[in-house]
Amino acid sequence: MADGRLQSFLDALAEDFIPVVPDELTRYIIQQSGISCSRSTGEETNKEKAALDERTLRFFSLAGQKFLSDLIDEACVVQQNRMQAPAKFQQAEGYYSKSKENVLLTDDLAVAMEEIGLRLYRPSVFHAGR
Repeated sequence: MADGRLQSFLDALAEDFIPVVPDELTRYIIQQSGISCSRSTGEETNKEKAALDERTLRFFSLAGQKFLSDLIDEACVVQQNRMQAPAKFQQAEGYYSKSKENVLLTDDLAVAMEEIGLRLYRPSVFHAGR
């Protein structure tokens, strides 16, 4: 029963889903990581065997899109918390601005990445002043 729902979900991905992450980028990342995602039916040609299954490719794209949207959402929450902090705290941290525009900083993204277990490394030329 569950296998049929999975099959229909994967088929819908190949037909209706347009990913935010381009297929070419997903294909490149998958191939660089050494994952083989080809369909195995008995009557395929060598060209079809070498090509990635489009359904699997779209599934990876969907997973990447979910990861990116969760990360950006968390970074926006960090940014909102930073903007709601008292001006004295913002000045001490070097973020104070009289402008109330929402600006997502690399530091906000770094905090969000640390919350999910990733660390953002900056190049040595980027360290200026802080």
